[in-house]
Amino acid sequence: MFKASAAALLTVWLMPTLADADQVKIRGRNDPYVGQITKFEPETGNVDIDTGSGEITLEKWQIEWVRVDPPAELKDWLAASTATEISAAIAGLKPIASRILGFPETRGEPWVADAALRLADFYRAKQFWSEATALDAQVKKLYPPAVGRHAEIGMVRTQMGLNNYDEALKTLDALLKPVSGALIFSPADSPFYARAYIAHGDCLAVKERWREALTSYLTVTVLCYHNKALLTEARYKAGQMFEKISEWARGADVYSELLRDAPPQTPFLDDVKKRLEQAQEKAKQQGSP
Repeated sequence: MFKASAAALLTVWLMPTLADADQVKIRGRNDPYVGQITKFEPETGNVDIDTGSGEITLEKWQIEWVRVDPPAELKDWLAASTATEISAAIAGLKPIASRILGFPETRGEPWVADAALRLADFYRAKQFWSEATALDAQVKKLYPPAVGRHAEIGMVRTQMGLNNYDEALKTLDALLKPVSGALIFSPADSPFYARAYIAHGDCLAVKERWREALTSYLTVTVLCYHNKALLTEARYKAGQMFEKISEWARGADVYSELLRDAPPQTPFLDDVKKRLEQAQEKAKQQGSP
């Protein structure tokens, strides 16, 4: 094993392990060579690469960016919803997190951090709380704040899974207080604040603070509407809060909007249709003399 010197800085085309090729841009010369990542050390950012004739270690400061093409199964893994699908997704995503999580700025369409955050969600779904906490902490540490802040919401979700709702609510209040007067969020900020407000509403709903929870969900529908999946989730939960406070007509309106705009793969559409029928019937009864 030897360390690459400044004079030997190269552009590295790595042998496929996830897809056709991984690409690492090294500061300096552009002489490409073929290799395979054998180890990534998150604490130091160093990378070991097997070139076929030996291994070299590239230090974090030497690497400009890394591009790793996503595996063909990634879309299915990220969309997992059933227990069997989630188990398969964990098996597929875990090696990615252990091998390439935390590389410097990814060139092209970034996906590794998103995959890791989704993996943490799947750990929570399986109640693997320590694994979820460790992965979220790693993402928060290794990535810039614009990415790492999403791991904070994951940590809150873990607190909620452990029934620490007071602590979760305290964390969310601190995150949301600086933007309490916002009129709209940018497309870049919208997913983070949508997740934060939905988690905030979930905490309040557990405490049966229906109207406050409703306000959090409706905030997503007004200010954080850029992500359709999160918008759909917020509408679904807002409709249930309207049910709790017996505002059936408004609940029916929210469910109708959800069915109009929801992505076709949304898992709870059948339940929404049933709730819409019930809300419409209840609204008619409320309107009867």
